[in-house]
Amino acid sequence: MSQAAYAAVDWGTSSFRLWLVDRGGGVLEERRSQEGMMAAAKLGFAAVLQSHLDAVGAANDLPVVVCGMAGARQGWVEAGYIGMLCGAKKPSCSAPWV
Repeated sequence: MSQAAYAAVDWGTSSFRLWLVDRGGGVLEERRSQEGMMAAAKLGFAAVLQSHLDAVGAANDLPVVVCGMAGARQGWVEAGYIGMLCGAKKPSCSAPWV
C-alpha cells in the first residue's frame, strides 16, 4: 500500500470530507461526516479534524490542506482571498498556517 503524502479536507457548513492522498494523487482513505463548520464550532475544529485523522491512521506529522468554510470569517481561521500579485504558481504565499 502507498504511503500518504498529505490529507485533503473539504470542510463545508454542514459536512466534513477528508481524503488521504499519496504522492501520485491517488486516494488511499476517505472519511465523510455531518461535522461541518456549525458542528465543529461547538465541538472544536482541532478535535474534529484529529478524530478523523486518527480514524484513517494518518501520521502525526502528515501535512493537511483544508479548504471550504473552515477558512470563512466564522470558521476555524479566516483565510482571506489571495491577491493576484501572489501569482498562480505560488498560491501559498498568503495562505494562513494553523
